[in-house]
Amino acid sequence: MIVNLFFEFYIKSAVTYVERRLDIPLRPETIVDELHDYKWQDFKSFIYLRLRRTPIRAIDEIRMVLPPRGGADAPSLITFDSDWIQLQDPMAGNVNIFPGTGQTTIVALSFAQVYQPLLLGAWRYLPNVFHVDYTAGFPTGRVPTDIQEIVGMQAALGPLGVIGDTIFGAGIAGNAVTLDALMTNVRTTKDAENSAFSSRIREYRKQIEERIKFIRRSYKGIQMAVV
Repeated sequence: MIVNLFFEFYIKSAVTYVERRLDIPLRPETIVDELHDYKWQDFKSFIYLRLRRTPIRAIDEIRMVLPPRGGADAPSLITFDSDWIQLQDPMAGNVNIFPGTGQTTIVALSFAQVYQPLLLGAWRYLPNVFHVDYTAGFPTGRVPTDIQEIVGMQAALGPLGVIGDTIFGAGIAGNAVTLDALMTNVRTTKDAENSAFSSRIREYRKQIEERIKFIRRSYKGIQMAVV
């Protein structure tokens, strides 16, 4: 039981570490009320949105919260029907909303007169109009093998370090047994600054860094910022 908890701790720690380094949720992650701005060029293209946490497992709800008018205390709210919501690319987070039939159509028509400037494009930009609830993370059993390999190497670092320190006892780099004229001498790479598996640990750390850079570039693309 203790051994299971020992390895379970390092596996969970490795998963969290890789999620943060890659900025990709490997386990299901629920995002509530992610805000997106209204842009006319995106609105007229079937309401194009790009969600931030990818890959997308499921979109629970998309709401359009419009600014209050005429001194109203609460904003108006349109919740889009689920069959309108089209997930174009789960890894990129690209979403479109295609018009259809149902309750949303009735609601939208009721606001058509009040928010005619929005619908006709008189307002080109409004902040935080779209509110999105969704679940991110890879489907169960579908984490890519290259990411699984990084998690495995990261999870192995802790046990290798602990076990490497205990071989032959603390601070002992070798062991010699003599019986009459027979002698057995066992030497390891262990010394005052290295454990028995230090070489393997250094190799894993090197591979982890190299592969994380490649995988981030493959899954997240080149990150750009405007200053």
